[in-house]
Amino acid sequence: MKINEDQELSGLDKSISNSLQNGFEMESMQLGAIERTQPQPMLLSAMLGGATNDVYIETNTIKYDDLAETLQLPSGKRYEEFGADLQKDKARQLIYEVGSFGLRYNVAPKDYANKRKAGTQDMLTEEDVIAKMVTKADKAWNMFTEIAYAQLLTADTNITRGSAAIPQYNFYTDVYGASRPSAVSMNLAGSVDHFALFGLQFDILQAELDKAGTSMTSPVILCGANFYNARLEIEKQEGLARDIRGPLDLASMEVPRENFGSGNGKFAYQYFDSHDGFRYIRYSASILGSVMIPTESAFVVPVGAENLFKRVYAPAQDRENVNTMAQDKYAWTSVKNRTGIHVAQESNVLYMNVNPALIRPLVSGS
Repeated sequence: MKINEDQELSGLDKSISNSLQNGFEMESMQLGAIERTQPQPMLLSAMLGGATNDVYIETNTIKYDDLAETLQLPSGKRYEEFGADLQKDKARQLIYEVGSFGLRYNVAPKDYANKRKAGTQDMLTEEDVIAKMVTKADKAWNMFTEIAYAQLLTADTNITRGSAAIPQYNFYTDVYGASRPSAVSMNLAGSVDHFALFGLQFDILQAELDKAGTSMTSPVILCGANFYNARLEIEKQEGLARDIRGPLDLASMEVPRENFGSGNGKFAYQYFDSHDGFRYIRYSASILGSVMIPTESAFVVPVGAENLFKRVYAPAQDRENVNTMAQDKYAWTSVKNRTGIHVAQESNVLYMNVNPALIRPLVSGS
């Protein structure tokens, strides 16, 4: 098959491929490659990771003392009597076991033999496949961290990824001796003073911060989609039928809203600031079917608060690392001529919430 030069299409990169239908079929690579990626929702990791205390231990068990101070007031009495006895506070020792998580991948000669890079005419190399797998593994660990934070917020429990070998703990029950009360209904569809309701949540949060001996940089409410939309509608109506109180006239202007985090495979988030003191963030992302924030739910989160979340790391149990100070992650590599490069990665970590009362679950309500 011969094609004259004046018949060639300008700008098209043509190559000969071994097609099953025609061994000399012409291909055009003008479109290159169309790639689809999985989005990376990492809002919780970005918000909470900076204030999370990382603890590195030499075994797979962590112990700490929990001391809850009680409050008593003087009692009324007669002059010749003594007042009520002041109770002593006793510390409790809490013990947790750190679980182990891992993944592995292989790059074999058959993965790049007789193959070209997608969208090009260049031969695929071992380095190309390895780079792709390294990026894929990094993304897997990032999403694992995001799910772990989401589970602490929504369920008060540590992530186990379904392994029966990893104990699951409910930190609210462990710390306070009872199950967390039901989420507070904010009655977003009702005719109530919503700003007073959310103001009360702000007061409760501040009281819990004082009890924990910490502070926050920003009070945030992470919202499911329906909760956020209903709360935003209330904010829009706040400026109607009243005098202008400041430079922002909600009767004639949109509530200032922003988006952040979009592009380059990142998940986009919407938020607005309310004069009740909270920033409301819509977080409707999901990872492999696991929704980060249920659509009718929301969670009050003191961003920047210390003494809230902890990550406890244990060492790998191999000849080189057992009984040594833990690392964030371990990796082992072996190379075999026939089967290629084998990589195993491991992180032995326990995600904890040591002050669960600092998280306030809310629900939109009827």
